[in-house]
Amino acid sequence: AVANNFIDLDLYLIDPAGEIVESSFNDGTDELVEVISPMDGSWSVAVYGWNTEGPSAAYDMYSWILPATPGGSLELLAAPDSATFNETETIDFRWTGATEEEWHLGAISHTAKGLLNGLTLVNVDNRNRVQGYPDSVKGTGENGTATFRVTFDYAGSYAAGTHGLVPPTIHSGAVTPRWYGWELREFELSGAAYLRMAIPPRAVADPANIDLDLYLLDPTNQLVAKSTKEGTDKMVEVFLPMDGMWSIYVYAYAQPTVGGEIAGGGVASGPSAVDYDMYSWIISATPGGNMFVIASPDEAIMGETGTIDIGWADATAGELHLGAVSHSNETSIMALTLVSVDNRDLV
Repeated sequence: AVANNFIDLDLYLIDPAGEIVESSFNDGTDELVEVISPMDGSWSVAVYGWNTEGPSAAYDMYSWILPATPGGSLELLAAPDSATFNETETIDFRWTGATEEEWHLGAISHTAKGLLNGLTLVNVDNRNRVQGYPDSVKGTGENGTATFRVTFDYAGSYAAGTHGLVPPTIHSGAVTPRWYGWELREFELSGAAYLRMAIPPRAVADPANIDLDLYLLDPTNQLVAKSTKEGTDKMVEVFLPMDGMWSIYVYAYAQPTVGGEIAGGGVASGPSAVDYDMYSWIISATPGGNMFVIASPDEAIMGETGTIDIGWADATAGELHLGAVSHSNETSIMALTLVSVDNRDLV
């Protein structure tokens, strides 16, 4: 529901009396608040941006409101009509009309003498999901193979697709380390599965003392990734980036002075500019390229694990090649496994 994992949003649920009755403030953004049998009246939810990675952060918030009156597409098939102390009974139910690609909630109510004693939440999650897949696999060689395994959390259509490999595109530039000493590059994406921008140590003359930072903004001008650690070995990436005009800012935080000291905080007394090379990889969401699937499952079986074998050809020596394996259902890509073939030492 947010653009990247750097954003940290919290939720506070306030009842009609103005009291905070539920809150959720996990690290990152995976928040949930809930109330059983809420009072009638005007409720409020406060979204607090603990860390927005910029002046603001766009988000989507999902809500479910279940009526207290029985009804809907949940149907009881069998249930006890009386309670016997210390005995266990079975309740059978079914549902219909739960649309695909959605997360549906319902409830079974338990009443005694006309009073609600409790609720059993019914969670019907039709969002097809692949679990237990690696975020990335690595290989080397101009020609090669790799194997990994995936576990399915649904039953239905599945296909593994290969995208790439692609070598880097190199963008050369220079930036002066002063306050607001930025260099801006804009580029348009359309139908991309993965984007990476990097300035590795070899991209500057003195990587231990030159400190360049990267800030990546999406077409809505939201900061979605940054790399600001000390020195120069920087990388930002986005999976399934939106179409549109993206921006990457290169900021020179520090460089050696003429006397050999470091000028930090955006102020320098040494050379007027820092030369650098920035590497980019853009992987298409459309399968194709010099990577191929050797074997993979052709359907998903709930709870089962399958093996995916891939291969590649003609990955040139001296380059870091990137690609991806997509995990798709009949309508869309559900997840990506990044493939890195590092041939930089093969020269």
